[in-house]
Amino acid sequence: MSKLLRAAVIGVGSMGRNHARVYAEMEDVQLIAVADVDQAAAVRVANIYGVRAYADYRAMLDMEPLDLVTIAVPTRLHREVAEEAAARGVHLFVEKPLAGSVEDAQAIIDAARTAGVKLGRRPHRAL
Repeated sequence: MSKLLRAAVIGVGSMGRNHARVYAEMEDVQLIAVADVDQAAAVRVANIYGVRAYADYRAMLDMEPLDLVTIAVPTRLHREVAEEAAARGVHLFVEKPLAGSVEDAQAIIDAARTAGVKLGRRPHRAL
C-alpha cells in the first residue's frame, strides 16, 4: 500500500476548486485543507470535501501536515505563497503562469531548489 500524499489548495477560485476536486478524487491523495482570503469561499469548498478551511494560508501551512500544495492565487502572489510553502518543506504545484515576471519565476525555482521540494506547474495547451 502506498503512502497517501496529504494535499491542500491555496486559492479556491475556479482553478483552485478544480484542483480540490481532482485531489479529492485521486486514490493516492488525501485532500486535507483549503485556504482562501474569502473565508466563505474556503468554507464552501471545504464543506464539499469534508476538509478544513482557512482564511490565512500561512496558518494552514503552520497547522497542517502537508506533502503538497496547489497554489491557485492571483499570479502576482505566486512568488510570496510559493516561497512560504517551500520554506516549510511542502512540494509545490503552481497554476499557470508560474509568475508575472522572469525574476519572480526564478525566485520560485530557487526557493524550491533551496528547500529541496518539487515544483510543478500545469503546462500550457498546444495551439
